Amino acid sequence: MHHGNRPRIDLFEAMPSRIASAWLRAIVVAWAVCSATASSAMADPTYIENLVFADRSPGSPRANSFEPTLRLDANDASFAGPAGWGGGFNTWQKQFDHTKSLGAERPYSGLVFIGDSVTQGWGAVGGRQVNSIGANAWKSPEHNFGKYGALNFGIAGDQTQNLIYRVENGELDNLDPGLIVLMIGTNNLFAPTGNPGFPAANYVGPAHTAAEVADGVLAAVQTIRQHAPNANILTLSTLRGLNNADPDRIAADAANVLVKQAFDLDTNPQLHYLDFAGLFRNANGTINANMNGDGVHFTAAGYETWADAIQPFGNQYATTVADAFLPNVAPRGVASWTNSVDGSFGHYAYGAIDGDLTTMNHGDFNGSSGGNAATPDVFTLELDKTYNLANVEIVNRGTLDGGAAVADARLTGTILEVIGANGTDVLFTTTLADDPTQLGETLAFDNGGAGFAGAKFIRLTAHNFLHIRELRANVAALPEPSMGVSISAALFGLGAMVRSHTKSILSLRQPQ
Repeated sequence: MHHGNRPRIDLFEAMPSRIASAWLRAIVVAWAVCSATASSAMADPTYIENLVFADRSPGSPRANSFEPTLRLDANDASFAGPAGWGGGFNTWQKQFDHTKSLGAERPYSGLVFIGDSVTQGWGAVGGRQVNSIGANAWKSPEHNFGKYGALNFGIAGDQTQNLIYRVENGELDNLDPGLIVLMIGTNNLFAPTGNPGFPAANYVGPAHTAAEVADGVLAAVQTIRQHAPNANILTLSTLRGLNNADPDRIAADAANVLVKQAFDLDTNPQLHYLDFAGLFRNANGTINANMNGDGVHFTAAGYETWADAIQPFGNQYATTVADAFLPNVAPRGVASWTNSVDGSFGHYAYGAIDGDLTTMNHGDFNGSSGGNAATPDVFTLELDKTYNLANVEIVNRGTLDGGAAVADARLTGTILEVIGANGTDVLFTTTLADDPTQLGETLAFDNGGAGFAGAKFIRLTAHNFLHIRELRANVAALPEPSMGVSISAALFGLGAMVRSHTKSILSLRQPQ
């Protein structure tokens, strides 16, 4: 309808001032009520807690991303090599059980990382025995996660529903940390049909959609919150894809948007979200190969960036461990060897005693040119001072040989000696023997529980090829008691092995 030059009528001008004023007040009140209602709907401290998830792909053979699901390959040892699982924990079930044991041994832990292989890549820290990439960042003076008694609960290959299963089945039950760092979801975007590097039984059907991944991540937050109600939970964005056009990148970014929306609606001060994917990308969106070579897994530099990114959260929320629980950290020892002349293999031994398990590649001790028993290789570690050692542990390097048990990864026949301060008194000696079919086996020698009093040197004599990942000297000598309480009493009072709390290590590192 055409109105021509019809005059404009100002409604407020046309009505009596008394009525106009009342109407205006009514509008303001109504707006305020609507705004308050909208704000209360937006400001919900239980938004994530109350989310209800539904099957988005009815009929799909894949497990729902939000329901606790035991991995179908839980007892399959064929994945141990690609997964980097050592210490004899060569199946998913053994890895899971080990994390629960570590939690029971370290109930004081104030910081827990939980996730998949990306989290596992922090490495052999907090008692874990897995291949290490990020251990240097973990232990660096700038970050020093050890001061929180931090635990690494990453397990390679896990999807959201597997992590939820772990939490539902006791992984956090003994713990009350100040901060839990969650990173999960990338494997849900993976459908490796025919890929021999992953157990197909765990990856049935197509990849989960972005919405399903978001459901799984948020369901994991729900579950962690239920089992660790006092903890702050920092959820990190899902990483995948090499560039902005990569379908995996598109799906991961879409999932991250959905997860962030949920966190934006939840005002619980204990829930935090950090989208840090951009830190690992170049300006054009391609992955920064210096920090993340395959679009998923970090390099050592990538773990440094990760540690930097979460440092403010750690400073504010992670619980510092009481002095009585801190390991006795000795300075570096001096490593030396004799008769090590085997050309191409090289003989690398870098001695470090540092208070927690660290695996940075491996060391080669190859018994003189083809295993000539007349001139064996002798490796000696001189500790910085005389100690009482709780025990000595050796981890072989089977998992570094393609996941296959190989003859030169065995410890059998190697002589271990613990020697006193004068360099000649042998306090303990044994000839090592291990299971040649076991990968990454850990052998512990503790002299029947008596330990080694007055130990200054640890010596290995190899009459044949020997590759070992680590030699660990678990120090029982303790600093002076403080506050009238013996630290040794506090440690032994935990009811767990001393080595769980007083870990000192000799890392054998091969230069790159």
